[in-house]
Amino acid sequence: MLRQTHLSHLRPILVINKVDRLVTELKLSPTEAYHHLSRIIEDVNAIVGSFYAGERMEDDWRWREKQEATKDADSAGVDEEYQERDDSNLYFDPSNGTVLFSSAIDGWAFRISRFAQLYAAKLGMSEANLNRCLWGDWFLDPKLKRVVNRKKMEASGRKLKPLFVQFVLENIWAVYDGVVLRSEERRVGKECS
Repeated sequence: MLRQTHLSHLRPILVINKVDRLVTELKLSPTEAYHHLSRIIEDVNAIVGSFYAGERMEDDWRWREKQEATKDADSAGVDEEYQERDDSNLYFDPSNGTVLFSSAIDGWAFRISRFAQLYAAKLGMSEANLNRCLWGDWFLDPKLKRVVNRKKMEASGRKLKPLFVQFVLENIWAVYDGVVLRSEERRVGKECS
């Protein structure tokens, strides 16, 4: 499906479904789930990148053939410069709205832009800036009251959670803990007594 989407020049959206299972079945912590979700997105982007690389190799071959034909026909031929193309818009990135996290069985889905809307005023940041740094190696330093990158976080000697973990996943985990997991514990407790 990814190949067909790429060949059709469509702008796909990656939907990562069954996020609820990371909590209820796999029992991952929010940080472990973040790394798991990151790997999924990286793997899909690697596949998309391979399509692009193959296409660029074909374009390069055609360009070289055209250059050789031009040189043979005209010994003083003008070399046409090879045109590079920007591939940044091909890849899935939660911060640009091309990734949707969901749980079909529980009936919810979101983009990180929704959480950026919710937290922007509370944090005193612009929504666009928060949306840009809500995914990836960005951390909220409570002492500085600023968002810092991994390098600055490590330089401070503090161990901070990524913003996505802190503002998104921990909230989802809290809801599932309070609603789903504890109700299962109570149900099992009643069955045993």
